[in-house]
Amino acid sequence: VAGIVAGANRRSVISISNSYVDMTLVGEEVGGLVGRVSDSSYVSVRNSHHSGLITHYRDVALLGGLIECVGPRSVVKIYGSYNEGIIHTFNYGSQEDSVSVGGLVGRLGKYYEVFAANEKYVDTLIIENSYNVATMDSRGEMGGLVGRLFGKYSVIRNSYNTGKLNGLTYVGGLVAWLSGTQMNMSNSYNSGALRGEMVAGLISRIEDADLNISASYNTGDAVAFDRGGYNITYASGF
Repeated sequence: VAGIVAGANRRSVISISNSYVDMTLVGEEVGGLVGRVSDSSYVSVRNSHHSGLITHYRDVALLGGLIECVGPRSVVKIYGSYNEGIIHTFNYGSQEDSVSVGGLVGRLGKYYEVFAANEKYVDTLIIENSYNVATMDSRGEMGGLVGRLFGKYSVIRNSYNTGKLNGLTYVGGLVAWLSGTQMNMSNSYNSGALRGEMVAGLISRIEDADLNISASYNTGDAVAFDRGGYNITYASGF
């Protein structure tokens, strides 16, 4: 389900500019503008935004404020775009590991959790002058800009999250889960309050990544808890 393009097969090219969606979107997998795009594709979003509610009706959920999911060997570019629509997943069932939410992108790259030896899909994500201001809550992981980022190369520049993020597992002010990528982040920040089991102001979980951060920061309160209740309260720049 998506506001403009619900889905696309592999080797697709999607370019959206000067567009917006203001409506309630409900489905198992939802993107504010673009839904699921298969591998080896190119997606560009410029000067566009989503407002309204994004939610789902089953346990499994993959939700993105602008783009739900793009498969491996793909290029995604987001410039001057934003999400201001609330993203909400129901708090029931036991599917927290399958729920991924991003203020702009739910997931990019390989569908599985980690890369095998010598396995690197060539995925590129560029986010520039873009932001999320919406409140989001999820039974699983959540990133203010990106939920899961599994790829080769990524850039986040002059972008931010100010929305309150309330998750159950990994919660990152900008990215929830980063794996297998060279990430360059500059002039970006989070100021939204964060709550989850594993919380960080910018990136919550990092695996096999080369991370370069400059002139970026977190000012949002961060609260981490175990499943039995509150465990520790902290605010982290990273």
